[in-house]
Amino acid sequence: MAQVLVKRKEIVNFVTRVLRNAGANEAESLQMGEVLAHADYRGHFSHGLNRLEMYHNDMKVGVIKSSSGIKPEILKP
Repeated sequence: MAQVLVKRKEIVNFVTRVLRNAGANEAESLQMGEVLAHADYRGHFSHGLNRLEMYHNDMKVGVIKSSSGIKPEILKP
């Protein structure tokens, strides 16, 4: 199987478009794109891009609601 390399920016842009389509706002979509790409980059594939379909589907059926008044915050060590 040939290896395909995709630029991180392209991955983040893809995730952003998918989540915007599901109803997330721009900031949330971009933040999730960065987080999912970073998880894969660090080798934590169980918490990376393979979760995108689940998040998208959960947003579409209302399990996850965008902009619910709670603003997510990423804490850095």
